[in-house]
Amino acid sequence: MNLHRILAAPLLMVAVVSPAIACSCIVPNGSRSDHVRREFQGAEYVYSAYVASVYRTEGPHPLRMVKLRVLQVWKGDLAANTWLEVESDGGSGTGCGLAVDADTAILAYTSGHALHSCSMTGPLDGATQDIPLLNKLAADRK
Repeated sequence: MNLHRILAAPLLMVAVVSPAIACSCIVPNGSRSDHVRREFQGAEYVYSAYVASVYRTEGPHPLRMVKLRVLQVWKGDLAANTWLEVESDGGSGTGCGLAVDADTAILAYTSGHALHSCSMTGPLDGATQDIPLLNKLAADRK
């Protein structure tokens, strides 16, 4: 029995001192317009989309995936009515994924194929005031 205690002690220490993986977002100071400008400049893609479905992949490390239909594009090489499948639970292990529900619409600021909670990505109905500024920012890029 003493051998079990000796072997179990290091494992317990690893379990106790291992840091939890969590998402930590730093939100800079500024107005909402400042944040929209910053997100727009930093993102590869800025678009609104309809969330058609949400599902989990198979395998040892299942991912939460979202099937989107693009509605409007402000930045990036996407077109309206394009279908996308993006990750929504942060496969990098940071816990920074963004959970979205099917049959909703989102405004997405992304760089790659994942939705992140540390961006301004979120429900479209909560971001309608951002659309005039996005229209201006998109027009200024042309």
